[in-house]
Amino acid sequence: MRVRRARRQPIGPTYITFGRTIRELRVRRGLSQEQLGLHGGLHRNYVASIERGEINPTLRTMLRLQRGLDFPLSEIVLLFDQRRDEGDRP
Repeated sequence: MRVRRARRQPIGPTYITFGRTIRELRVRRGLSQEQLGLHGGLHRNYVASIERGEINPTLRTMLRLQRGLDFPLSEIVLLFDQRRDEGDRP
């Protein structure tokens, strides 16, 4: 019998904005969470948790996301800053 863990709660607006930024870039690239994980060396569940703002990604994780997205980390951070400054409006 499989036991389901309770879903983690977002850890703050900064992480939610970062996760939405990653999701936006992933969708732009036409990648699924699983494909992003495979290209970046991350589990798809971990990618999903980042996108929901439940994870505080380390620099190593951000570099893996960069590799998986084939997008410069500096541009990811720039887009994140723009979204944060906009108040993460859709």
